[in-house]
Amino acid sequence: MTSEYPLLRSLDPYHQRLGYLNGVLLCAVRGLDSREALVARFYDMMFERIYESDPRWASMIRDANPSALAEAKKTASSKVGSEVDARDVLMPGSAAEQWMFAHDFWRVSQRVYSSKGGLTPEPDKVSRPVELAKWLGLLLPTYELAEEGVVIRAFLEETRGAEGEMFNPMVVRSSLPLRLLYLRSLLAAECLFPNLAFLLGKPHTEHATRGSDGLLRAAIADLLGLIGMPNRPDEILETQRVLEFNETILKSASTEENYLRPRMEILVDMGLLDREGANKSKSFPWQPNECLSRAAAEWSGLRARTESISAYLDHRFFGSMAKVYGLVARPIHPQKILGLFCAAYELVGREFGFTPARTVATVACVKALQQSQVAEVAQVMEAVQSAAAHEEGRHLQFSGGSRFDDEFLIRVDPAAMY
Repeated sequence: MTSEYPLLRSLDPYHQRLGYLNGVLLCAVRGLDSREALVARFYDMMFERIYESDPRWASMIRDANPSALAEAKKTASSKVGSEVDARDVLMPGSAAEQWMFAHDFWRVSQRVYSSKGGLTPEPDKVSRPVELAKWLGLLLPTYELAEEGVVIRAFLEETRGAEGEMFNPMVVRSSLPLRLLYLRSLLAAECLFPNLAFLLGKPHTEHATRGSDGLLRAAIADLLGLIGMPNRPDEILETQRVLEFNETILKSASTEENYLRPRMEILVDMGLLDREGANKSKSFPWQPNECLSRAAAEWSGLRARTESISAYLDHRFFGSMAKVYGLVARPIHPQKILGLFCAAYELVGREFGFTPARTVATVACVKALQQSQVAEVAQVMEAVQSAAAHEEGRHLQFSGGSRFDDEFLIRVDPAAMY
């Protein structure tokens, strides 16, 4: 059963940077996998040592924020862990050569807005981004890529192909596709973001990470006030989960703050909050911007529970995001939808068998907004279904379908993609 009030109840400071999710998805596969294997591949990617003699060293140094780089260099050697790097054994004398972990280089890049939230090599810490990917529905319970993860990975691979050695998986804020796709998953997994946006957007209001002015406790209080008194047994159960979460954060000031910070840093990665000095530490370093104010307005129905998250994501998400991010975009011409859908299939279509049409439709909507056009998932799905009865649908092969979830599987003839 889908939760009426979904909460990321175990979100903590080790989940601050969404960029690490990019690394997880790049290491994941669209097939059978195991948690241990995925974590190991993610570890190898993040904790690869980049030595001074590596051709990538010079370009990564140039790309780094000088002050953040200096701080990262101080702590790099303390993150080595108990294992010995093969280079230390096979190349005597190499220990004197400078090196840094790949993830530290990526994190301190000038293209990454905030360098906060570095990884540590302890197994329980390295696995945190993997678990977050599962909580967001980007990985299946069996740790293989879910369809939402397939879509994000497709855009990451597209960017990696274009940027080559300069590709940085920690970059999220400057990537429109990643902001859109992660926000879709986050809004579906955490009901508090509309409440946080509303409170942060209120003028002349002081916020704190803990205590009587604590923002997270205020967001939960706002949610409970809007929920009201539950009547049905299922409503009582859902409300009880929110109350239990509230009790958890109020048990200690550190818990309250530790559960708030990753939510705020996620909004930073989404471009909805700014950081004072980007990386400077202070009691409440986050500053709302115009995008946050527009998001609060766009999410008012989600906050008031007058609009369901599924309706929002299917029928007006991309138009809403165009407003939030101040994009100039026009509604897509109906005759262009099918062509955009076929082009999107080339990016995410399965090599064998059929592909969920909603996966392809989501990519098509992202591609449309990149071209300053607004298309919505429900609109694309309807257009593709309607095409089946006409000549333009001759290259489409359908399988299955359900009137309960508006989903169907599809295969697109390669001839339709060109």
